Amino acid sequence: MIIYPNQRVVTVFKSDCSKDFLQINNQEWQAAASTLKTYSAFKLYLYFASNMNGYSIALSPITIEEAIGISENTYRAAFKELLEYGYLHKVEGKKNQYFFYTAI
Repeated sequence: MIIYPNQRVVTVFKSDCSKDFLQINNQEWQAAASTLKTYSAFKLYLYFASNMNGYSIALSPITIEEAIGISENTYRAAFKELLEYGYLHKVEGKKNQYFFYTAI
């Protein structure tokens, strides 16, 4: 994976699930839907959660805009919201690396 300066890298961690919506446990995405304040944060949650467990994503605002249709400012606010609610965790000692969890 090519990483550019100031690009965020998110690694996905989620429960093993083979039967529920988007391969995410129904309880987990439903809890996120009721916990998160904004629709854009939930869209970003689903974008991350739809990837395989252990998968790393190199993000850019343009990639997110093309993938889920939110602007750069909205993406930054949604990212911050996922951090605040504990779905994203900054990797200690790494500048722009984060872990995403489908459950908090």
